[in-house]
Amino acid sequence: MKALQATEKERITIRIDKSIIAQFKVKAETTGGNYQSLINEVLKQYLLGESLQDVVRRTIQQELQIKQ
Repeated sequence: MKALQATEKERITIRIDKSIIAQFKVKAETTGGNYQSLINEVLKQYLLGESLQDVVRRTIQQELQIKQ
């Protein structure tokens, strides 16, 4: 699958376990990011075949670069 282009976001309604949302919020808080953006990134990388660990690592690195 070729790289996914960043596009305009679309508001949707989706049911996700409360415990999953809570974990994304915790991860987002530790990086100073937004949990919805993190979920979006995880879904995108899943489609590209990247692991959750890779996504979280890259997202944290990007957030640290922004804060510097």
